[in-house]
Order: sequence, then structure tokens, then C-alpha cells
Amino acid sequence: MKIQHFVLAGIAVLALIMPVFFKERIFLTIMILIYFYAYLALSWNLIGGFGGQISLGHGIFMGIGSYSVAVLFINYGITPWIGMFIGAILSAASAYLIGFITFSFKIQGIFFVVVTLALTQICQEVVKQIKFLGASEGLTLPISMGWRNFQFSEKTEYYYIILFLLIAVIFISYYIKKSMLGYNLQAIRENEDTAAASGVDLKKNKNLIFVLSAILTSIGATFYMQFTFFVDPESTVNFNLNIYLVLCAVIGGLGTIMGPVLGATFYVLITELLRFMPIESQKAAAITRIIFALIMMYTMIYNPKGIVGSKIFKKIYKKYD
Repeated sequence: MKIQHFVLAGIAVLALIMPVFFKERIFLTIMILIYFYAYLALSWNLIGGFGGQISLGHGIFMGIGSYSVAVLFINYGITPWIGMFIGAILSAASAYLIGFITFSFKIQGIFFVVVTLALTQICQEVVKQIKFLGASEGLTLPISMGWRNFQFSEKTEYYYIILFLLIAVIFISYYIKKSMLGYNLQAIRENEDTAAASGVDLKKNKNLIFVLSAILTSIGATFYMQFTFFVDPESTVNFNLNIYLVLCAVIGGLGTIMGPVLGATFYVLITELLRFMPIESQKAAAITRIIFALIMMYTMIYNPKGIVGSKIFKKIYKKYD
């Protein structure tokens, strides 16, 4: 067994026992956010990294997952554990419809980016006008603690749930990357015309990974809503959310498995550090955007493979290979 396997096993064990030694709410909250953004970035990475289709429409699936659970729980008392799967099914259907239309017309590259971005903006404006969904004010979940209602007074339960989801999406990503679907997606990402000439079904493969990415994103949305007890158009069906996911994947390493995790860790730590600085929240948000814009520019120009592709990371990896 390679040393990397022991390192990964050690990290997994450390993550499992961490709440035993570090019980401070603020620490657990930061770790939950790191795992959450890593989970979402990996979910997006399936279509954006593996498939090479840069989607800015994942806010749609976040919205579907969140609002489905909220409406079912508030109005009908249906447990979020069931609502989660209903939202995932609706997200899968939406992704299939979007993918079927766009991939049938061979929309790709910058045109796919524009189409998914436009759909996100349209969905956000529509949700803001629907009173049943709380319009612009959003929906607040009634407080009823317990496993049935996916609500907990302590952070520990949330910590282990999102850790489980993160581990699951890591294994899913690894399995896909090593499967025939993964090889087909790699061929599509490198050159679609060559892949098609080699017998790869472009529409089938891209639509399949798009649907899977949407399902995982929708499940993540359920977790986040239960963690915050609130959902509105600005926190889910939002253009900024899509940018954050792209940011984490690109900074860490697009198309890799470890990259989005490292990118999400970097993103959350910098964001939280600036949040605790003695400056106004609006200024802190502006500074955060400027910092990550500069980091993104540097990454795209000088280090397009992200953190996992940097010389320092490669040296550390080879040293223990």
C-alpha cells in the first residue's frame, strides 16, 4: 500500500474524531462549511471538471432541492429526509431537460456558460415573484429538533452528516473517473469532435453526468437549508453560488478529486478570516471578492492546474510516492 493511502486513512480518522477534542461551535461551523463547499465543488466538478462543460446553472438545483424540502415540511409535515429525495428527483428531471435541449443543439463552451447563467437568473426572478415560495423574503423553517426533522441543537450531528456526504461524493468521483463513463468524459473534455469520431455518444454521456451532478447538488442544498433553517432566492438560486463552486474547483485543480477539496478549504478559511477582521461586513465582502478575483487571475495565467498542479504540491507528492 502506498504512503498516500496511509495519509488519506489518517486524515479520515482525524476527521472522525475531531469533534471529540474540538467542541467549540465556531470551529465546528468552519469545518462544516469547508466540508459543505468541498462537497458542492466536487458535485459541480463532475460536469465542469470531468466533462469540461462549465455550468453556471447549479443554483437552479440548489433552489429546487431547498424549496422542495421547505415546502413539503412547512405545509405538509413531510420529513426532510423524504423531501431530500423528492428534490433530487425534481433536480434530475430539470437537469435532464436542460441537458437534452442544450446538448441536442450541440451548445458547448461559452454558449453553454451563457445559457446556464441565463436560466439561473430567470429562475431567481421567477422565485422572487411566487408568494407560495416566500417570494423575495424566503421561507423560515419551524423549529422542531430531532433526527426526523433533520434539526439539531448541536453542531456535531451536522458535522458528521456533511462529512459522510463529502466522503460519499469523493468515492463517487473516484469511481466515475476510473469507469468507462470517466474515460468518455475525458475524451469529450479534450476534443468533442475526436471523441464523437471514436464512437463516444456525446449527448448521452454529457447528459448523464449533468443529471448526476444536479442530484448531488440538490442533496447538498437540503443539508445547507437544514443547517441554516432558512432559504431564499439570494442564498440558493444565485449567480454568486455558481461562481463560488467554479472558484473552489479551479483554484484547487479542475478535473481532479483532491483539487476541489483543497480549493474549498482555502476559500472558506480566507472568507472566515476576513469576516473576523474589525471592518464593516460590506467592506469585508468587497475585499473578499477582490482577493479571489486576483487569485483566480493568477491561477488561470500562471498555474492553470491549480493547487494540485503547483510545483510545491508535486514535490511533496513525489517525495512520499
